Amino acid sequence: MLDFLFASLMGALFIVIVMLFRKFTKEIYRSGMIMILWGIVLLRLLIPFNPLGANAPVTLSVPDRGVVDTPTEQQNPAAMFPAEQADKPDVRSEIEDSGGQAKNPNAHVDIGNLAEEQGQHQPEDAIQKSELAVASSGLSYKLLSFVKQLTLVEILFYVWLAGALVSVLYLIFARISFMRSIHDGIVRLEEDEKLKFVPANIPVFVTDKEFGPLVVGPLKPYLIVPRSLLSKTDAEDKKERQKVQLALQHEVMHVRRKDLWVKALYLVARAIHWFNPLVWFMGDLLNQDIEYACDEALTLDLSKEEKVDYCQALLDLVKTGSVKSDNFSSRFTGDAEMLKTRINKIIHGPLLKRGRMIALSLALIVGVSLILVSCTPKTQGSTSTDHDVSTTIPDN
Repeated sequence: MLDFLFASLMGALFIVIVMLFRKFTKEIYRSGMIMILWGIVLLRLLIPFNPLGANAPVTLSVPDRGVVDTPTEQQNPAAMFPAEQADKPDVRSEIEDSGGQAKNPNAHVDIGNLAEEQGQHQPEDAIQKSELAVASSGLSYKLLSFVKQLTLVEILFYVWLAGALVSVLYLIFARISFMRSIHDGIVRLEEDEKLKFVPANIPVFVTDKEFGPLVVGPLKPYLIVPRSLLSKTDAEDKKERQKVQLALQHEVMHVRRKDLWVKALYLVARAIHWFNPLVWFMGDLLNQDIEYACDEALTLDLSKEEKVDYCQALLDLVKTGSVKSDNFSSRFTGDAEMLKTRINKIIHGPLLKRGRMIALSLALIVGVSLILVSCTPKTQGSTSTDHDVSTTIPDN
C-alpha cells in the first residue's frame, strides 16, 4: 500500500510537470508530443507499484505499527489501577474468613434473597433489553478489538478500497446515463446509405437531436451524426459538403488514433487514484489535448484553403451545441477558448516542433522512478538492531 501511495505521489509530480510544459510551450511543440507525455503519465498511474518490490535499488522503509497497542493477554483491573483497588473494601474477605467459613452465616442467605427479590420485580422487557445490550456491547468490543489490531497500512487499504468501489459505481451510473441520453431515437444507416468517406467497419447512426457528431465505444466504435448535418452531405454547395466531410473525418481520425482507449484508460487510472485531486484535474486537459492532436493529424497535409474550411466547420457546429461527453466519447466542438486554441494550432501546426527528445527524457525519468525506488512497510521486529543474543554455558 505504501508503494502504491508513493506511485500516486510520483504520478502527481509528473502531472504537474506536463501541465507546466503544455502551458508555457503550447506555441512551440505539437499536440501529438503532448499526448505522448500524457501517455507516459498514464502508464505510471496504471502501474502503481514497483515491479522489483523489495529488490529495488532504493528501498524506503516506513514503520508499520498498529493504531492502538493492545495487550496480548487480559489484564487484571487490580493490576492496572492498584491505588484505586487499595481504597475499596474487600467484600470477599468480609464474607469468608481465612478458613473458608463465613463470618456471618446469614450474609450468604441475605444476598441470595436480595437477588431473588430483585429478579422477581424485574420485568421481562428489561431482561430482554439487558441481554440485547450485552450482545451489542460484545459486538462493539469485537469490532473495536479488530480495529485496534489493524496496522496503519491495513486501514489505508480499506479506506482506498471503499473509495475505489464508489468511484467504479459512479462511472457505471454515469456511463448508463450518458448512453441513454444519446441513444434515444437513433437510427442506423443502411449499407447503401453509408457515407463514402467513413470506413465500412464503423457503423453510422442518425439522431434528430442537435449536437455535433461524436464517436462512442472503444471496443466497437460507432459514429452518431445529427440528421441536420447528414442532409448537408448532398448539398449543392461544394464548400458546404467539404466542411461536413472534414467534420466527420475528424471523428474517424479519433477511431484510427485509438483516442477512446486513452479516455478509457484514464477513467481506470482515475478510479484507482480517486484520492488524488491532480488526477481528476488531468482529465479536462487530457480531453483538450486529444482534440488538439486529432485536429493536427487530420489537417497536417491539408492545403490552406481546406484548413480554412475545417476551421469554419468548427465554428458552424458550435451553434448546434454539444453533449457533455468528454469521458465517454469524442467531441468535435468545444467552448470559445478551446476553439480559439484549436484554430490557432490548425493554422500554425506545421511550424511547431516535434519535441521527441523531451518526450524521451520524460519517459526515461518515469521509467527510472518506476524501478529505482520502492516504499515498503517495516515491522517492529525487523529493525537492524534486533537483539538476538545466544548464551553458552561452559562445562564445569
